[in-house]
Order: sequence, then C-alpha cells, then structure tokens
Amino acid sequence: MKENTRNLTSSAINKSEGFFLGIEKIAINSALFISKDDCFTDNTEAVLADVLNSNSEIFGSCIAYKPLIANADTFLNAPYGWKTDSGIQFKNLGDKDYNYPLWDWYTIPTNEARNVWSEPYYDLGGGDVLMTTFSVPSYSTLGDTSSFVGVLTTDVTLKWLNEMLSGLKFFESGFAFLISNQGNIISHPDTSLVMKKEVIQLAKELGDVQFEKLAQKMLDGQEGFELVDKGFFNERSLVYYSPLQNNSWSLGFVFPESELYEDLSLLNNRLIIILILGILLLFILIIFLSGRITKPIRKLALIMGKDTETFISTQIPDIGGSSEIETLSKSFQLLQHELKKYISNLQEITTTKERIESEIIIARKLQLSMLPKAQLLGFSDKINIASYIKPAREVGGDFYDYFFLDDKHLLITIGDVSGKGVGAALFMSSTIT
Repeated sequence: MKENTRNLTSSAINKSEGFFLGIEKIAINSALFISKDDCFTDNTEAVLADVLNSNSEIFGSCIAYKPLIANADTFLNAPYGWKTDSGIQFKNLGDKDYNYPLWDWYTIPTNEARNVWSEPYYDLGGGDVLMTTFSVPSYSTLGDTSSFVGVLTTDVTLKWLNEMLSGLKFFESGFAFLISNQGNIISHPDTSLVMKKEVIQLAKELGDVQFEKLAQKMLDGQEGFELVDKGFFNERSLVYYSPLQNNSWSLGFVFPESELYEDLSLLNNRLIIILILGILLLFILIIFLSGRITKPIRKLALIMGKDTETFISTQIPDIGGSSEIETLSKSFQLLQHELKKYISNLQEITTTKERIESEIIIARKLQLSMLPKAQLLGFSDKINIASYIKPAREVGGDFYDYFFLDDKHLLITIGDVSGKGVGAALFMSSTIT
C-alpha cells in the first residue's frame, strides 16, 4: 500500500522539483547579464522583458544592483518587470519606501553568497501578489578579483503552485498541501490557512500530538508516512510527506483512511459475496448430487423394506452408469431373481411333497386295513387278543397276523421286512396277500 502511495505522489514531486529546477537554470543564466553590464544600462528593461516573454512560468524578474553611495547619498537601482493582463509592466524598486536591500530575497544571497529560495511573501511593492523568489548573487570578475554586482531574482506566484497542487486528486477527498522550511502553510485547500499560521503552532492549538509530530518531521526534511487522527484534515488520514530538494519545502499528501482502504474493503466485500455465493452453489450442488445418489438408495431401501411377496413382485429400477449404486441395484435385481427362483422351486417341492404325503397316507390306510383288528376269539372267558402297530415312518415293513388253524390251535405270526418306508411296506403287502 505504501509503495502504491509513493507511486501516486512521485509524479507531483518530480513535477514540482522539475519546475523549480527550470526556474533556477533561467535565473542563473540571466545573472550573467549583471556581471557583464553596467548598472545604469539603457537596455535593462528589454532584457527583463525578453526573460519574461520567453518563460511563461516566471511572473516577474528583477535586477537589484548593489546600492551606490556617493557624497553621503545612497542610490538604489532595481529595475523590475512583471506580467499583467495588459502586458509587461515595469517599475524601479529603488525607492526608500520599498528599500529592497532590507528584504530577505536580497540580503540572504548577498551576505551568504549563495542561491536561495525565499520564504513566500506578499511583495506589495513589486507584483502585489503572494510569491516566492529565487535569488542569485552576481559577481563581476576583473583579473583575479571578483566584486559583488547585485542580485537577479525570478518570482513565481503561489497561484501556480496552488493550481498545480489543487489539481492533484487522491481518491474522493484526498489532497496535497505544501509548507515552507519555516513551517508556513503555502498551499492548502482551505485558503484561510495559507500564510496565516505555522503548522507547529496550529498543531499545538489543536492539541494534536500526532499532527505536531508530523509537522516537525516535515520541517526536518524527512520523508515517510504518518497516521494523523485529524489535524487540519477532515478525518483520520494517512499522510505521506517528502521534501523538495530545491528549496527544502515539504509536500504532504493526505489519504483519508476510510477511502484508502475503501477499495480493499470493497474487494473484501466482493470476496465475501463470492464466497457466500460459492458456498450456496456448493451447497446446492451437494444437495443435487446427494439427491442423485441417495434417491436410488431410498428407492431400493423402500423396496427392501417390503414383505417378501411384495419385494419379489416389485420392479427394481435400472440405474445407469458405473457407480456403486448401479452395482447395488444389480445385486438387488439378482437377489430378487434368485429369491423368485427359490420360491418357485420351494413351491414345486412343497407341492410334490404334499402329493407324496397324501399318497403315503392312503398307502398307510391300505396297509393298516390289511392287518387284523383286535377281536374276541370265542373263548372270551379265557383269552383276549389285542394288537397295535406304529411304523417308524408313515408306512413300514412290520406286520403281524393271527387266526385259528383249527378249533384248538391259534396261529400268531409277526414279521419284519428289512428296511423302512415305502419299499418295505410294499414288500410286506405282497407277503400278506
């Protein structure tokens, strides 16, 4: 996220630094004119006009010569040209009311012999607008000796800075702001803050420790990120700050936390919705597939739960494919077929058995009818004969008989045919007959 933030702001930083670098080159090249010309040249205004016309970024330019002192009088000469709607206007700032040798844009490069960007200011005697000035000291060289000639300035209005920075949009309400190396607010969407208060003072008034910490880091020329609860921002925001290499000013880029994570939150919400839809789809798919799997099983279970007669008479459905359910269905079909076959065989065997048993009962009755009945034998006062037979099976090979041979002799015969069952009974019957 921080890398993306740097990428978003790098273009603005490069554009700002590139602009200031271009102004510096123009001013340094133009300063050569001072070192080669006389301070009372007649073509100074023409040179200034040429600089202004050839460089649209420059609002105004001045050649402020070193004051001349003669006969206790001080002569100031500072031709200044600036752009207006009606064209380029000129005036000389060399009057005691303006007294340019007292302004920072002149004194700092003169005393410290270095190029300098001034703190933003309202130049009431010059362009009457809020501007920043890049000042270049110029020296003339004669042999091994160099002497200070004056200072060439190029002015850039903060209007341009504000337009450039206000054109930067980060999400819905993110913005950029600019502070000077002394802490003055140079650019901010709330114009009431511009050049009114220093950021450190504002942070202390708000009692915002995080904002004060951010302001100090920006003044120290650091680069990084700081999370600020409010400060002079509308809401909790992440601020990326980076110094401008040209003038040690610091650019801040405000990213409201809610908007910064809005895309991530939106992505999370979309992922959650997709996840929920995926789960629902998976749930529906599971129900559908489980229905396809369990429906045949339920049918088979319903058929298997019926009584045997209903089971064998119910058509077991064919299940296509090569699944285990199909194998189970075919197993049930085979079971049903074998059960039908078994019942059919059982019925046939039962019928045969019943028929045989019926015939055996008849044969038994016939066999028993061949045996003598218990009866009184004529001398009832002396003897009684009773008989009883119980074959090991329905019919058998045991037999007996008794009858009188004559009036004095009674024959009792008992026999047993080897074996049992129908064969023995038939042999016994043939023997009796």
